Amino acid sequence: MKHRLCIFAAFAALILLAGCRRIVLPEEEPEAGGDSYNSEAPVVDRDSEEDSGMAGVMTEKGSYHGYETLADYLNVFGSPDRPIPMEDVLPGGCLYTLIMQEARISSILNCWVEGFVVGYVNGTTWSKMVFGTDAAVASNIVLAARPDETDPSRCFPIQLSQATVSQKEMRAVLNLADNPEMLHVKVCLAGFLTYYMHTLGLTQTYNGYYDDGNDEDDPSVPDDPDDSTDSDDPDDSTNPDDPVEPTGPYHGYNSPAAYLTAFSQSYDTPAPFEDFLEGGCVYQDVANGKKSSEWKKRPLWIRGFIVGYVYGAEMSEAVFDISELQKKRFSNANIIIAQQPDETDYHRCIPIELPSKSQIRNTYDLKTHPELLGTEVAVKGKVERYFCVAGLKSPSDYHTLSE
Repeated sequence: MKHRLCIFAAFAALILLAGCRRIVLPEEEPEAGGDSYNSEAPVVDRDSEEDSGMAGVMTEKGSYHGYETLADYLNVFGSPDRPIPMEDVLPGGCLYTLIMQEARISSILNCWVEGFVVGYVNGTTWSKMVFGTDAAVASNIVLAARPDETDPSRCFPIQLSQATVSQKEMRAVLNLADNPEMLHVKVCLAGFLTYYMHTLGLTQTYNGYYDDGNDEDDPSVPDDPDDSTDSDDPDDSTNPDDPVEPTGPYHGYNSPAAYLTAFSQSYDTPAPFEDFLEGGCVYQDVANGKKSSEWKKRPLWIRGFIVGYVYGAEMSEAVFDISELQKKRFSNANIIIAQQPDETDYHRCIPIELPSKSQIRNTYDLKTHPELLGTEVAVKGKVERYFCVAGLKSPSDYHTLSE
């Protein structure tokens, strides 16, 4: 069963409580910096599609684990739900080659890697790697694709820094000197992929979870069919039809990053509309100015019917009647969408930016295309405060579902 890594100061006490193995993701992320291989090479933020360093790296087709560019690769790998494959960061792997041999990228920020804890490095160079926990140090651990790995060339170092609160807490939970039981445990960790220990490693580790291999009470694992519904115990009050309550504050997810990952894949699985309305989890963060930077890291899909536009600076100045186009100045810089094609309550709408000279503005400009009122669309963009509410800006993709 997977467990989140905790940032609470009282974590050591909490994990001693019987049955309490849940670990909370830290909210803090480190700033770029620290270990660097080539200061002249660009630093890539894997969550930013606009990063010039990422967009500029091109190789022959398929060289990035079957993807043509680093940008395409990082759009698939490096998230908590789909970490970077271990073989890609080892000698001969695509990311190892890019950073260690070609030095075209100095760091890739905010990426996730996964592996089994197999040992540590007792020094500052990779040649000092040790398998096991004897005389372990607290400053680092080493991961491998297999728990019984004994070849250092198939292993990957993880820095356990103390630079920030979240990094200190990760160190407290992961280091083998204080936690020998973590040996051979499978972990998934977030940090900066860069030059470390004279090889490629993960530095400034600030987030993660681990898997103890126990599927018991894991809601993602289905019950044994022999034990699921037909119980002969008259005192068994379990109802298999009872809904499972979400465990995270973001529509069941534990962080904005996980939420964005879930709803960035396809317009067929857009973000829940109600999350963007007043009282929703996205609205609470964005409209009220909380964690706004977290929500702009990568685009997601939302879906609804075009019902009007905003003329002014706030959603209260929304225009729903298409005839209004003839009575006042018209803004073709945005549209608003709703769950119903005849919605006229701006509280139930989400604004979407139509950037100047963009194809999406040419497509959904209501002044030019008034017939699109009531059309269902899906738009992919970055979540930002817009007209004093939660909206979508910098759209990168869109799809018309009905005309």
